[in-house]
Amino acid sequence: MPNKNKPLYFTLFDLERTIAQKDFATFGNQISELFNFLDQGNDLETKLQKDSSGIIHCKHKGLIPINSQMSLQEKLDYYSRLANVFTNYLSDKNHIPDETILVQFVIFKTYISEIFYLSYFGSMDHILFNRGILNENYTLNLKTEQDIKYLYACLCLNSEIQYDPEQIAFAIPHYGVYWYLGMLYAHHHSFNKKIEDNLNKLIDASSMVQKMDFDSTSVELSIGPWMLCSYFDRSDRHQLKKSINIAIRKWVNKQLTPGIEKQLTKQVSATNNIKRIVVMCEKYSSNHAMYRCYHHAISNLKDSYEVTGFVAKNSYDQNSSKDFHHIIEVEDSVVNFATTIKKLIKVKPDLIIFASLGMAKWTIPFANIRAAKIQAMCYGHPASAFSEYIDFGIAAAFPEGPTYQKFVQEKLIMTGTSTHMKRMVDYLPEEIIKPNDNVVRIAINSSLPKISQRLINLLSLVLTHSSIPVEFHFFLIKSSLAFEKAMFKRFASQAIIHHPKPYNDYMKSLSKCNLALGTFPFGGSNTNIDLATLGIPKIIYTEDTGLSSYSDLGICKQMNFPEELFSKSEEELLINLIYLIHNPVERERLAKLISEQDLDQLIFKEKTDYKDPMIKDAIEVIKEIL
Repeated sequence: MPNKNKPLYFTLFDLERTIAQKDFATFGNQISELFNFLDQGNDLETKLQKDSSGIIHCKHKGLIPINSQMSLQEKLDYYSRLANVFTNYLSDKNHIPDETILVQFVIFKTYISEIFYLSYFGSMDHILFNRGILNENYTLNLKTEQDIKYLYACLCLNSEIQYDPEQIAFAIPHYGVYWYLGMLYAHHHSFNKKIEDNLNKLIDASSMVQKMDFDSTSVELSIGPWMLCSYFDRSDRHQLKKSINIAIRKWVNKQLTPGIEKQLTKQVSATNNIKRIVVMCEKYSSNHAMYRCYHHAISNLKDSYEVTGFVAKNSYDQNSSKDFHHIIEVEDSVVNFATTIKKLIKVKPDLIIFASLGMAKWTIPFANIRAAKIQAMCYGHPASAFSEYIDFGIAAAFPEGPTYQKFVQEKLIMTGTSTHMKRMVDYLPEEIIKPNDNVVRIAINSSLPKISQRLINLLSLVLTHSSIPVEFHFFLIKSSLAFEKAMFKRFASQAIIHHPKPYNDYMKSLSKCNLALGTFPFGGSNTNIDLATLGIPKIIYTEDTGLSSYSDLGICKQMNFPEELFSKSEEELLINLIYLIHNPVERERLAKLISEQDLDQLIFKEKTDYKDPMIKDAIEVIKEIL
């Protein structure tokens, strides 16, 4: 597995020199390193930070010279130079790229297309024009198989080209699978309408995935779309997940030897009671939201069952490992699927619980196989697995009323309308001093995929109807210069993008905001607690579209947020927001009501002997059903 912390050994200037000298072998090695660097979650931007003495320190080394001290325009200029490097490489008719390198352009399409979005090119259409594959009217002229491969490498969501996704996907099946999944692999946000329209075109064709022949690379490429489709703002969003499940199951069946299949069948049929539990944990470090949400419930199982945690090496720590009797490390890769299956067989689990599904590569194949008589999932990522091999779904903290079963395929077990979480480790409360400048600061603290186009459009309406200065403060989990560019084009200086920072620093910046706006149709969880801790009123709107659409409502009701903050429609959400923007007295009243709530009693249980019955109660229900 590539080292996430390994810095790049070359600069943008090196890339420019290498391609100018047509040293294609060196260039191939460099861009492979660059793509893997991005795929490990690294930012191309070097993070420079001044200390109290004014000395600048490097917190993260990216692709020099792009750094955090530059203005947005300076960064965009350098991204244009980087896009020009790729343009020169792919446009050179005297050089045929190595097959491995060309496939990387297909697989890592999302990262590359964002680079071109940030550049003055906008997309990669011009490269196809340079090669004679595309004319001035954006009509394709494909003559050879190599032309089709270049199309796979250059066709991206910001393209002007009209195309039939299924026709392209099966033109060269091996490449086509990578192309389709690569277009969706790390897609977190549509930065303009063209991107949104092309994304919808791909999703409309998602049933074709069922006919695709996956290899291990395809499986790993499909994990991102499998999870992220839950954030598509359309009613059939999970059709893609269902189709991916079918393709993954075909792949899984090829990995199982007759001996392993026989052992699994024997093990499943022999189970007549629940004694041994395996908890599949995708993320379970002490500082992760999953631990904050599920620590009490999972650790509570140890008194009654033998509990084994399956977790990737860097996804837990010494403290979180105490929640299990045993820890078995796995690789976050499907390449080791057969090895992990053998480890699982040795444990002989009666019940497998997936604490979440969709945040790691290794878990989704296991959600598409029968490895224990009873298999259940929690909704750390609040969406159904839509797999025939997940029997039960365990949930809490959703408000009474709606029939949530309609959103999931698993038999849903609700264990109450409240949840209990851990406080963020080492949080140090500070005195809250808000700026006194008549500017109303509205926080949107969320992961990027939850920020829908409808939400962005609503923000435009807020500016239209506001007679006093307003700023939108976005607190993202991960930096996105492309999102920053998109918001600057839409809102100019009224959109402030806060880059990820240590929790105490994040809370200090968040405390300056007067209001918060909930994302829709997909709400949040821990972000609500952050706001309540700071006494910031959050206006929410809950759509009846899925489990995740109710997460804001459930957690905010548990914290006794005033009813005035709950909206029944987008229109009411806008009205409530405009009213509070112009009414500082009411904002203060609501903030006081929130600040007076005892979160220690409502949410946090700091006593070490506290036992959350959420999962244990669900197991008792499962026993009765069986």
